[in-house]
Order: sequence, then C-alpha cells, then structure tokens
Amino acid sequence: MFKKIEIWILYLVIIIFVIVTFFFGALVRQELVGSTKFGNLSKFALIISEIPVNIKRIYNLSKDPGDAMRAQDDHINKAKLKNYFSMNRDELLILSRFDGSTSKSLVEIIDLKDFKVIHKYDPNIAQIIKKAEENNEDEFFRIKINSNEKRFIFYHPYVDSYGNLITHAEDGPIFKLDICSNIDWVQSDERYHHSVEKDHEGNFWIPAYLEPYSDTMKKYRKRTGLLDDAITKISDEGKTLYKKSIFDILIEGKVIKYNHVYIDNDPFHLNDIQPVLKDGDYWKQGDLFLSLRNINTIVLYRPSENKVLKVITGPFYMQHDVDIISDNEISIFNNNYLFTKNGPKNENVEILIYNFTNDTFSKSFKNSIEEISIKTSAGGLSDFLNDGSILIEEQQKGRLLLIDKNEELEWEYVNKTDDDKIYQLNWSRIINNIEHVKKLRNEINNKNCK
Repeated sequence: MFKKIEIWILYLVIIIFVIVTFFFGALVRQELVGSTKFGNLSKFALIISEIPVNIKRIYNLSKDPGDAMRAQDDHINKAKLKNYFSMNRDELLILSRFDGSTSKSLVEIIDLKDFKVIHKYDPNIAQIIKKAEENNEDEFFRIKINSNEKRFIFYHPYVDSYGNLITHAEDGPIFKLDICSNIDWVQSDERYHHSVEKDHEGNFWIPAYLEPYSDTMKKYRKRTGLLDDAITKISDEGKTLYKKSIFDILIEGKVIKYNHVYIDNDPFHLNDIQPVLKDGDYWKQGDLFLSLRNINTIVLYRPSENKVLKVITGPFYMQHDVDIISDNEISIFNNNYLFTKNGPKNENVEILIYNFTNDTFSKSFKNSIEEISIKTSAGGLSDFLNDGSILIEEQQKGRLLLIDKNEELEWEYVNKTDDDKIYQLNWSRIINNIEHVKKLRNEINNKNCK
C-alpha cells in the first residue's frame, strides 16, 4: 500500500526540516527583538508563528466574549478591594473598566469616602457605533473592527461638574454623554486613542490617527505604511478646532529627518497630550507636552507658533503619561520596558521627575513602588493629587493603587470578577477639586434619568 522510501531521502528531509525550523525561528526573533529586520519575510514569519495563538484566542472569545479585555493574572489571589487605612477623602474616582461579569465596558463614579459606586454610565454602545459610521466618510475607518460592541472601551473619561462625560473608544470615535448616558454628540472624523485632557479654554486635546494623512506623511507612507499620529483639539460641542501630524511637528521643528524613522508601522506612538493650563518658568499657557513612546521622548510644543521648545530624552523607556507638577518640573510615568539582547525585560515602573532648571531627573515614590512591585509594559498612568499622594494604574494587570505622600499604600483595587478573572482598566482619574466634587455630587443626587 505504501512505497518504501530510501533512507537517505528521509535523512535529507529531516535535515532540511531542521534547517528551515532554525531559519524560521531566527526570522521570528529578528522581527521581535532584532536591530535588523528582513522586511516582509520576517513579518510573514511572525504572522505564521502567531496563528496557533490567534486560533486559541478565537476559541476563547467564542466561550467568553470579554476574553480580549482580559488582564494578566498576577493579582489573582488579591482581594478586589483592600483598604489599608482610611483617609475619609472628599474626592471622586472616575473608574473606567471592562466588566467581566457583563462583558462590557462601563464608567463608574466612586466616592472615595467609602469606595461606594454613586453613579454609573452605561450607554447604548450600538447607537454610538451607528452614529460614528453615519458621520464618517473615510473608507479606511473600520469602526466595526476596531471598536465593536465586545471590544468597545471608554478610554480616559473626563467628567465635568454637570455629570457630562467625554471619552473615546480606543482607536475609534470620541463622544459625549450626559449624566443619564444619553448621547450628546459623536465625532468620528479620525480614529482617536489614549489620553483625554482639558485645556484652559475648555477644549480637549486627544491623540488621533490622521486619515487622510498629512502631506509629509503621504510621501513617506507609500514606502513604509506608517501610522500618522496627530494632536487634535476638540471643543466641548464636538467640533474639531485644530489638528496636526506628529510627523510634521518633528520634521518642521528639525527634531528628526526622514531617515530617523525606523520603527515599523507606529514610529512615534503618541500616548499623552498634556496641555499647559498656566504660565510656568519654561512654558506658557496653551503649550503642550507630548509623550512619544516609541522614541522614548517628551516634546514641549507651542501650537500657536508651530514651535518645538524642548525635546527631552533620558532614562525612560516606553513611557506613558506626562504631567506638570510645578512651575519648573514635570513627572513622567516610565514603563521601564527594556529591549535587551536576550529579549524584552519588564522592570518596575518609575515616577520620574524632570527639573527644567538644571536638566536633571529624580525618582519619586521609589521605595513604595519597589516594595509593592508595580509593572506594566504598556499603558498605565500616574496622577499626583493635591495632598502629595499619587494614583497609579497598572493597566495590563487590572490594578489601581493610591499611595499617600509618606509612601504608604492607602488602598488597592483589582478589577476582578467573582470567579477570579481579571480585566483591563482603561485610564481612570480622581477629581479632587473641591468645587468640582461638590457640584458633581449635587448633580448625581438630583439627577432625573428615565
């Protein structure tokens, strides 16, 4: 029934198989960590290597629609909430999370006096998607793929004193809800991502991917297929007031040249736009701090003059979130994700303080971070509060922590279900302005939602 095979042919096949396996493995490794890539060849090898993982993911999603939003399981044995001591804070936590119990994203307002949920935003996501598709004419904008109902997340939500919420679906539309989760407006002219920050004029700065691309990127993208990251300014009424490509900012500011762009697909990865709310020693109201993760760089930019004021590089890697903490200092959330010759290495995050006066870096909350062990290779943020304490989000592991000014852990929250599955957090924030808190509490207590 079966023909005999010459033994030398069998040996030859085995040798060829071993050689091909070694070569295939080398291509995959080169695409992941190598300084030299092999173009489409190594990319194709990586795609092939990921097929089993993707098949498993599809299978898991068929059983659990929220599996794509699962976080790492490092804190599986921790309680969902642990208060180490009570500060009786008159502050409100805006918690953005994926709820594994209902397989959908939601935003909760939590009273930090007792960590009770006092309000929840739970809009009709299908309606948001429908409005986004109606408003968008770009044939490349595939919202049903990027932000379908099972993957739709509310990223870095901002809640005003009237209870109105402005947020976006990561890689999707930005939108505004009222306190009753009714949709006010949806803006889908671009694909928005990462931070949502309010400026001194009441407008919002949000990163976006430009479609169509800027004139500069159009020339370059034909050869490389890069994402065209941009800064955008959106009014409280949902109108686009300003947009500019990061590529253009860096080229026009003589920060880079074309041949300096070396990271495939996503060369800059803009993950935070921090508007300057008041004049400082080294910046003016209306300036912007930009965090560019993939080139480990913070840029101080003045849109009114199209001028790059300062470029900061230093001991930080794959950073997210930059904040102004004094008239001459900024903080940088350093993910500290290192690429070594032996592969990626995820160290504890660092809260770096950069001083403009003497161009030096220092570390804040170093001891507590090392003792607690906080690691997230991507995502995450930190926010300093008025009393000197700090909020840290360990995004990939679904954990949120508040550490007081004496580096004592005040409380720790893990976004887990009753059956111990941990899901992602999506950039939360604390409201600690007294008037803002007072007005928002009043709106929540007197809301009349049908």
